[in-house]
Amino acid sequence: MAHRIVHDRSRSEDVIHDAFAQILRCAKSFDPARGSARGWIYAIVRHTALRMQKNARRELALEDHTLNAVCEREQTVSNPASRIPDSMTLRTMLDQLEPKRRASLLLAIIDGRTHEEIAQYLRVPVGTVKAWIRRELVAMRRQLE
Repeated sequence: MAHRIVHDRSRSEDVIHDAFAQILRCAKSFDPARGSARGWIYAIVRHTALRMQKNARRELALEDHTLNAVCEREQTVSNPASRIPDSMTLRTMLDQLEPKRRASLLLAIIDGRTHEEIAQYLRVPVGTVKAWIRRELVAMRRQLE
């Protein structure tokens, strides 16, 4: 169902990952009196796919020369951490993270890489990268409050 809505294998895998994460978070709210579990799960997957499809329309297509310039710029940065402002609290929090999780945050925030690019670079699934980034940002936000 997800693939029929988003028409892309990679994005449909992201939809399934996001949907199942939501299913696990909201499992307590499932009410069998309102319908079957299968119908509830399909509804969550469908809404997640539609939301992703809507968000994908906001993306802008770039010319090849623009994409090449971005890739060249990203390859020239040997150490993304060197671009972080001198904030001891932030550096301390980043130093405490597992190396791959720290790399996923730095590549996303500092270098502006996509989830797919980070997943390919770190050789992990895209859903894992998304989960790492979200969890670490939430944890860091809590520590900064």
